[in-house]
Amino acid sequence: MNSYRKWVFIIAVFTQMLVAAPQWPQFRGANCSGVAENDKPPIEFGPDTNLLWKTPVPSGLSSPCVWGNRIFLTAFDDGKLVTLGVDRKSGKVLWKQAAPAEKIEETHKAGSPASATTATDGERVYAYFGSYGVIAYDLEGKEQWRKRLPIGLVINGSGTSPALLKGRLVLNGDQQEGKSFLIALDPKTGKELWRTPRPSFPSSYTTPVLWTHDGLDEVIVVGSVHTVAYSLTDGKERWRVAGTEG
Repeated sequence: MNSYRKWVFIIAVFTQMLVAAPQWPQFRGANCSGVAENDKPPIEFGPDTNLLWKTPVPSGLSSPCVWGNRIFLTAFDDGKLVTLGVDRKSGKVLWKQAAPAEKIEETHKAGSPASATTATDGERVYAYFGSYGVIAYDLEGKEQWRKRLPIGLVINGSGTSPALLKGRLVLNGDQQEGKSFLIALDPKTGKELWRTPRPSFPSSYTTPVLWTHDGLDEVIVVGSVHTVAYSLTDGKERWRVAGTEG
């Protein structure tokens, strides 16, 4: 969402969306591409046009993650980092679970410690908070596993989201003080599959994407000054190119 969501409705659900069970499984959809090739959203929508429901939710900056009749969001509610499960047809909040963060990260005044969009594979939903790490729930809100990954200083606060890439949950942990890393987890268990240090990359807010070419699966991460490709299999760097902002 482009604007700061604060105690207002989260989404307008349109008649066209209810025809088939949709999948918008992570930040910007499949492989974070922002493309929905077969969907036909309404040309006009607003408070009095094509609106089926609206639901008040806590503040946050995450985008809706959709799987079938469920919508998932992260939010900051009364000092707690929470994940919400919402019924897509009615807008009813079905469940709310809090992450046990000991300290909430500092953010820009227009930002939020609940910025990451959740990801789902239809079996589990994965919520990430820079102040805590990753927690996996089933679609009914029951916790499946947790992985503490509290980061240090990220200027303006964390803005990256977890990405499901061919059976791996990949997360960008760029931060200050040479502590940046890229990590891949097993979505079923939370087990760390590989971790690659990125000490030369300070704070960034990008989400990893997958590029498959010539039989290779590469994780692409845009960072300070360079864009880098890593092997999805073991996290080893394959190539980099300069040209991005510092």
